Amino acid sequence: APDSLRPVIGAPWPAAISPDGSEVVYFVSGAGVAGTGGLALLRSNEIEPHVIPGTEGGLQPVFSPDGQWVAFEVTGKEKQVRLDGSVPITISNGGAYNGVAWTTRDELIVGATGAAHGLSHVPTAGGDLVPLTHPDSAHKETDHLWPLALDDGRTIVFVIYHGSVTTSELAVT
Repeated sequence: APDSLRPVIGAPWPAAISPDGSEVVYFVSGAGVAGTGGLALLRSNEIEPHVIPGTEGGLQPVFSPDGQWVAFEVTGKEKQVRLDGSVPITISNGGAYNGVAWTTRDELIVGATGAAHGLSHVPTAGGDLVPLTHPDSAHKETDHLWPLALDDGRTIVFVIYHGSVTTSELAVT
């Protein structure tokens, strides 16, 4: 990538690879991007990446299962943008940069956000985040984070956070 659109290292969930592996969307900041940075798209058949319009400040990108859309978080909102240059659409309020997954059932699974310390879900068509899991305080679980959706559309792998990364564990729901 050119110096003006180099990936930013250390940003939460800084990049996503399309389901077919032909595209990468990543967080950039610098001369090629206005304000607080944004998301850039690099296709395997192109030399130069380009900034995705309307993704200023966007982090935590995730591709839709068909590879046509990218969801991202910006200022406490989950949004999606079609890679054809369409205007981004708000899916839901909420989000705390604790991971997001796009299922084959067209819903987002969002890691702990606000008062919801478990996973939440919302249809990509839009709506309110609805709790999906609840940490078990008796087992010292504080948050459920960084979900990954499996191809069956129902199975989610996530991290049960116990206050530090070293004591965290993987779980499946």
